[in-house]
Amino acid sequence: INAIPEDMVDWVLVELRDENIPENIVAQKAALLLSDGNLQDISGANGVIFDQVASGNYYLVLRHRNHLDVISHQAITLPNAGLFSFTDANNVMLNEQQVKEVAPGIYALAVGDFNADGVVSVIDFNLYAVQASALNTYTDGDANLDGNVTTTDFNLLLPNSSLIGINYIRY
Repeated sequence: INAIPEDMVDWVLVELRDENIPENIVAQKAALLLSDGNLQDISGANGVIFDQVASGNYYLVLRHRNHLDVISHQAITLPNAGLFSFTDANNVMLNEQQVKEVAPGIYALAVGDFNADGVVSVIDFNLYAVQASALNTYTDGDANLDGNVTTTDFNLLLPNSSLIGINYIRY
């Protein structure tokens, strides 16, 4: 990227999946995660632009380094001029089972999949424990993305223990 936006929190990976065989990845693209939850294309444009993809219907997958990955509930048509939001649980496959409500009617990715295998388990806790007390670092155990691994991160991990992601997007 040419310039890091002032309100950038982290980055995510967005995938397009085949409408008929959702296990098949059609395209992937990194995007910048902004503090308000919106995504910015690495070109600087709002949203994520897949300009090298044929028009058609695709499932969207959103991946983050220490959160449970999600897939759209239905395939969406590209190109599109509208917004797609994973903050609406109805847009997420298995709805509230895969995301966490952070404000009335507003959902976010479930934190705690520190090893990115699609399951929040004791393995993730062990990664947190090894990284506990790390300060001013970019590490997977930093659940709230503040640069530090503290009990606050453990408190975010704990309620998500035993969450299991959608099988065909798990690694």
